[in-house]
Amino acid sequence: MIIKDKFFQVILVYFFIALVFLIIFYPILFGGKVFFDGDSLFQGYPYFYASNQAAQHLGSSLLWNQKIVSGFPQYIINNNVFLYSLSKIFYSWFSFLSIYHWLILTYFFLGALFTYWFVRALNLSKFASLISAFAYVLSQWLFYNGQALALSNFYFILPLLFLALFKIKQKKYWYILLAGIGLGLGWLTSHPQFVLFIVIAAFFYALFLDFRHYDKNKSFLSNFIATESLVAIFLISLLIGFFQLLLPFYFSQFTAKTAALTYQEATIGTFNPIHLTGYFLPHFSIPYFSWGRGLFYIGFLPLFFALIAFLKHQKNKNILFFIFLYLFSFVSTLPYSPTFWLMYHLPGFQFFREPIRWVYIAVFASAVLAGYGYHVFVERPQLAKKLINIFKYGIYIISALVLAVNISFFFLKNKIIAFLQNYFDDNLYQRTTGLPLEYYHGLIKDYLAKAFDNVSLVNYRFLIPFAFILLGYYLIKIYSQKKISLNKFKYLVLSFVAANFIFVYQGYYQFIPKKVYLRSSQTAEIIKNRENNLSDFRIFSFMPGFSEYQRLTVPYNPSPQDSFVFTSEMITPNLNILYGLESIDASEPMIPRRQARLLSELGGSHANLGSKL
Repeated sequence: MIIKDKFFQVILVYFFIALVFLIIFYPILFGGKVFFDGDSLFQGYPYFYASNQAAQHLGSSLLWNQKIVSGFPQYIINNNVFLYSLSKIFYSWFSFLSIYHWLILTYFFLGALFTYWFVRALNLSKFASLISAFAYVLSQWLFYNGQALALSNFYFILPLLFLALFKIKQKKYWYILLAGIGLGLGWLTSHPQFVLFIVIAAFFYALFLDFRHYDKNKSFLSNFIATESLVAIFLISLLIGFFQLLLPFYFSQFTAKTAALTYQEATIGTFNPIHLTGYFLPHFSIPYFSWGRGLFYIGFLPLFFALIAFLKHQKNKNILFFIFLYLFSFVSTLPYSPTFWLMYHLPGFQFFREPIRWVYIAVFASAVLAGYGYHVFVERPQLAKKLINIFKYGIYIISALVLAVNISFFFLKNKIIAFLQNYFDDNLYQRTTGLPLEYYHGLIKDYLAKAFDNVSLVNYRFLIPFAFILLGYYLIKIYSQKKISLNKFKYLVLSFVAANFIFVYQGYYQFIPKKVYLRSSQTAEIIKNRENNLSDFRIFSFMPGFSEYQRLTVPYNPSPQDSFVFTSEMITPNLNILYGLESIDASEPMIPRRQARLLSELGGSHANLGSKL
């Protein structure tokens, strides 16, 4: 009976994790939608479609894509070969879009599952482990990048490596093979920069495990089992991913990627003070200053629990390690970061950019700390008394400011707009390109409205996360005052964390109907009806991004669906793959330098080198 109960509890946990993801990703799984996102629309989906064609026709398109850049080596795209093998299995029964979307769900689920198993291995409760799992996989950094398959497919590797190293230290050596295969899949299918970040974080954890259990009476090799095992894992992964690493590296010599970035170029995309708002308000944004908004968001209660672990660790070595990992990652995101500067001067790292990408490791560390903090809080809620008071006064002050801004904007909106427009006319207009004043006045209104929306009481994107802050504070307060039982508090916290992510992310992704994405472009149909042999010519879409901005975006502020219809009629690269047309252009960072320069001169929008027309 006990075994059956445990089995039922395990199944219930897995079902609960899957249910949350099914709710969040319902539009693409069952609602007939696709992501309205540049990486998915113009790279992920078309490349997946190319794999579909290769699987069904058994042609040469696995290695060579004739549809882009007048012919392109498809094998260098870091997920193509592996996905081709999957396509052989699934494309007979499912559409390429369905497989793409279900793979994204699978990677989210596996990321949550391995995080749950890892935190459970640290001897924390099921509830603490679930909190960590959701805080990691549904953090805004992972959710923001999750619609791109080449990014979401490494979400499970980091917790898998940590779990494997922990188990290997317990002499369960078969985890070496499991982790080696997982890391090898990362080299095959994922962005190599993030896979390398994962290896660095795992290296720190291996050293921590070895030094924590260091025994002077044992030999050197016996003391560093975790580190040696990580080396073995790394070598196994290279055996799996060597082909996928070697060929793109060789081909990169002919692209703009071959040149090492200067330190100034590499540090584009660092932490700025606006990112601090992301800890509490995931949608807070200010025009021109909000790149990477909300990337630190892990939900209110997980953040509260992580702070408890940070402040009340009681010298717990596991907690201290994850505090170190968080601080190392956070410092690496800062402008003029000493850790990023040191890494930049290591072999291979000079090709990587955007220090803010280290947020990924920081998020994982904070998610594990949230599990520990929950454990500390439920055992000794009195330890959080000062933190609860800080949150109380903080909420009072912020609530007063929000109310004051809303009242002021309601009564003074027109006067504020008039003042800004007059200031622009007198001081800034002469520095512009001279478009009509009505255009700039419209932008001022739009930017002011967007800035106010950050604290507007009628804006769903502000109101929902702010409401969860208030409700979360109330929940921890009544538990600390012993007004509810521990058992009730556990289930309320778990429900709260899941609901927090589900409601906050409603409307986060933009979608368009699947049938709109798969529609036949009228421009493409005219070309195909006019030409007898589709291999006798190449097409070129002249300045599609500029045309869309000038003819659609500025005058009409179009919906996502209208915007896509326009780009499909312009046959923006790589949509031509879907329409069976061959192009001299491509939405692809690995375009050879010679072609990139030529495309830039001709008015291409996607070349990453050369003089733009």
